[in-house]
Amino acid sequence: ITGGAGTLVRYNGTAFVSALGRGTAQLRLTGMNENASLEALTALLQHVTYQRTAGVTIASRTVNYVIREAGLQTPGLATKTINITQFNDPPVVTIAAFAPAEDTALSIGGFITVNDPDALAGTLVMTASVTNGRITVNTALPMTGNSTNRVVVQGTLPDLQALLATPGDVVYQGNLNHTGADQLIVTVNDQGNTPFPAKTGSATRDFTVSSVNDAPVIALTPFSALEDTNFSLNGRVVFTDVDA
Repeated sequence: ITGGAGTLVRYNGTAFVSALGRGTAQLRLTGMNENASLEALTALLQHVTYQRTAGVTIASRTVNYVIREAGLQTPGLATKTINITQFNDPPVVTIAAFAPAEDTALSIGGFITVNDPDALAGTLVMTASVTNGRITVNTALPMTGNSTNRVVVQGTLPDLQALLATPGDVVYQGNLNHTGADQLIVTVNDQGNTPFPAKTGSATRDFTVSSVNDAPVIALTPFSALEDTNFSLNGRVVFTDVDA
């Protein structure tokens, strides 16, 4: 049995029927010609497959077979129940490119997407970590490690998606005066939702913190002097500039 991109189906290289609705909920075989033998039709039906729609978690599907023969009013009917074994799909995490500046906070939630086709209402655990900075999260969701280089947040998929979509709720800032390379890793564990065992999805984004010209700093140590007397300030006034 061969098909291809069109509707014609061939058996041993000879076209005998057209297949309409491939990849949909209803497959229709029509236009059978003189080559539509019982052997060809049997071979065709043995190549019909079922695939569950992503995110649908029902336990079974009913397949109805209806065969109409020209000249007969009553079709042939058959029904088959397909029992579906559930498998847990892992979360899918993506991180788009972003470019923070030195000593400047940047909202990064909008660069991160999290999806899970079968998480349902289950609680997921999202971990975000960086190497040379900190992540600050503004949320009422259960969380640990806020404003450190590794933050863990728990919530349903809609909770996490809403958190990431809200500007200013997930913020990155590099360590003081850090410029150059850093790396963001976001991992989501679905905790067995749904079903067990638990699955994990993650994404990694390397990025560069651009430099910003820091202002010079003047430090003056306390001192006392006598009236009308010369006093040396050597060593008491210190000028520094971290990126001069």
